[in-house]
Amino acid sequence: MPRITVYVPDDLKTRMEEAGDDLNWSAITQRAIQAAIATQTLKRNPTDMNSVIERLRASKRQSDEASHQRGKECGAKWAKEAAEYDELRNVWEIYGPKEEWDWVQELGMAVDPGTTGWEDSGWEDFRQRHCGGEMNDAFAHGFVEGAHGVFEEVKDQL
Repeated sequence: MPRITVYVPDDLKTRMEEAGDDLNWSAITQRAIQAAIATQTLKRNPTDMNSVIERLRASKRQSDEASHQRGKECGAKWAKEAAEYDELRNVWEIYGPKEEWDWVQELGMAVDPGTTGWEDSGWEDFRQRHCGGEMNDAFAHGFVEGAHGVFEEVKDQL
């Protein structure tokens, strides 16, 4: 795979370093370049539906990544400030790579095992009390990841 050089201002580089290793700058840059190319192609030929699709895919990826990051922050905050042991352990247990996984439903059942998902467990109340944000699979997956990370740090001390 070819390499390119991207120049950023000093303050942006500092913020990138502060973000740590949680972000894949190469992947982020690739997605931004793909979105820019799709937008430029679409400007040149507005009837090119492949460019429309590519632009919207890039936009969806960015939206999902932002939602995942908000969920991760919320999950870590919830784990540190409000989670009960059983809730946190249940959320910790559902973490891991899953294909065709309904994160929203699984998260709802982990936090409130007597339900069939967030629709029954009062996500709206939970959301208002702990973090805000819309509930979607990207957010729920991030939430589980954030809570899982906190439990991993403390579980051997409990």
